[in-house]
Amino acid sequence: TVSGINANVTTVAGISSNVTTVAGISSDVTAVAGDATDIGAVAAKATEIGRLGTADAVADMAILGTTDVVTDMNVLATADVVSDMNTLATADIVADMNVLGTADVVADMNTLGTADVVADMNTLGTADVVADLNTLGTADVVTDMNTLGTSANVTNMATLGASGVVANVATVAGINADVTAVAAKATEIGRLGTADAVADMNTLGTADVVADLNTLGTADVVTDMNTLGT
Repeated sequence: TVSGINANVTTVAGISSNVTTVAGISSDVTAVAGDATDIGAVAAKATEIGRLGTADAVADMAILGTTDVVTDMNVLATADVVSDMNTLATADIVADMNVLGTADVVADMNTLGTADVVADMNTLGTADVVADLNTLGTADVVTDMNTLGTSANVTNMATLGASGVVANVATVAGINADVTAVAAKATEIGRLGTADAVADMNTLGTADVVADLNTLGTADVVTDMNTLGT
């Protein structure tokens, strides 16, 4: 019996150190038990954690974790920017940006973005100029400009624009008043243009008659005729 008790005492003595160890980590076990919910939530994301744990993902996070990038992400994370990015992220806009992002388009935008071109576009963008462009852009006007824009017509216009021609045009414009005055006497011209009137003028236009008319047209003779005519 005593020997049997000795064996049991020896067994208890052998596990005493283990009991002491368990007692020492009891607070840790309690803490882990308190985090059981969180541990379960993390365990449910095992797939995602697997993705993030790859060498490439870790390298990317190392890049994203720099001060500059964190600052940039803080700027981009505002409500307004997020809203703008949601707007820009539609399929149509992404397609448009892909079109606009080609080397040729970027080169064109660089050209259009110069100060001179921007100034020109500001000039062309005024209401008056836009109205004029709308007028000039009608089908009829475009057709007319295509007609006038042929090499033959351009040559003709260059000829008409020469200083000599311009001077002649100015002269013609100056006699417009005279032509208008003559046109106002159309009735009288009609009377004088009859065959009888022309015949009479031919008779009166002879040298002798003209000499007589000159004689009769002197001041003294006119005075005498006025006296006799009373």
